[in-house]
Amino acid sequence: MSWASEGGWIVDGEGQSFLFSLDHSTKHKYKPNSGNTIYNGSSCGPNFGGGNDLLLLYNNNPNDCLTKPGSYELPNDTHLAGSSNFQVSDFEVWKIQ
Repeated sequence: MSWASEGGWIVDGEGQSFLFSLDHSTKHKYKPNSGNTIYNGSSCGPNFGGGNDLLLLYNNNPNDCLTKPGSYELPNDTHLAGSSNFQVSDFEVWKIQ
């Protein structure tokens, strides 16, 4: 799957997508048949999961980046970033083959 800015959702039909928490060294798999996997949009950075499991916006205000469990197996809304709303200094998106 690739991320671009033309808009629209991408669904992981093979169920291979996951989010990884560096703080907790935990891998959180995509829930099969849970809908949207990645949103490609020009108004935001990567948006993972239909419930905004991990949403990164451009202007980096504290309330503009958030994590909320939905399409990925996350235990709660503070697990990935320490709170449900957060700021980022840098992020990377990886594709593992």
